[in-house]
Amino acid sequence: MTQDELIAEARKHTPDIPRLSGEPWATLEMLPKVTAADAVVVSFEGDEPHRKMFVVLERATGKFVASGLNFRKNCQGH
Repeated sequence: MTQDELIAEARKHTPDIPRLSGEPWATLEMLPKVTAADAVVVSFEGDEPHRKMFVVLERATGKFVASGLNFRKNCQGH
């Protein structure tokens, strides 16, 4: 994918972020500066399913980009 295609794909994943985060400023309109870089996602998991901690680093430098948790309390049917 090109950088423009990746940016377009990333935009598709942002609409719910203000509501889920409780941060009204977390919108594409409020954050117009876009950066795309080669990155790697390092994830850490335990034995329980659907619980993960992750760190995103720039591939070339190891510079920190983002981190977070990905979990579901109730995984039935997913």
